[in-house]
Amino acid sequence: MQQKYQGLRAVLAVAAVVFLSPLLVTACTSYEEIYSPRLEVMLGLERREMRSVLMESARSLNWFIDDRTPNLIKARKSDGENMVEIEIAYNAEHYNIRYRNSAHMQVSSHDRSVATVDATYNDWIRELEAKINETVAQLHQQKLEAQQKR
Repeated sequence: MQQKYQGLRAVLAVAAVVFLSPLLVTACTSYEEIYSPRLEVMLGLERREMRSVLMESARSLNWFIDDRTPNLIKARKSDGENMVEIEIAYNAEHYNIRYRNSAHMQVSSHDRSVATVDATYNDWIRELEAKINETVAQLHQQKLEAQQKR
C-alpha cells in the first residue's frame, strides 16, 4: 500500500511541475507600462539631420530600419526569443517612439487605460532613447565647433 502512495506522490509531483511551471515563469516576469518617449530637440537641426541621427542610433543598437515613409521610421529588433516593432515619428524639432507590435512580450491592457509590456521592451526603448540623445548631443557639439572655427 505504501508503494502505491509513493507512485501517486511521484505522479502528482510531476503533474505539479508541468502545470505550475508556466505560472511561475509568468509570475517572475516583470511587466511595466509601455514607455513611449516624446522628446523636444531644440538645437536647430534640420529634418534630414534628425532622420540621420535616428537611423544611425537605431542601427548601432541592432534595430532593423524601414524608412520609406516621410517623417516616420519603422524599426524592428529581435534577440531570438523576443521581437518588437516600433515607429519613430519625427521632424526637425522632436521625435516620438511608439509601440507597434511585439512577439513574446505579453502586452496587455488590464484596465483599458494603461497598456503593460515585458520590461525588456522598455529596456530596449530606453537604450535607444539614450543613444539618440547622445548622438544629438554629439552632432550639436560638432556644429558648435564648426561655428567657432569660422
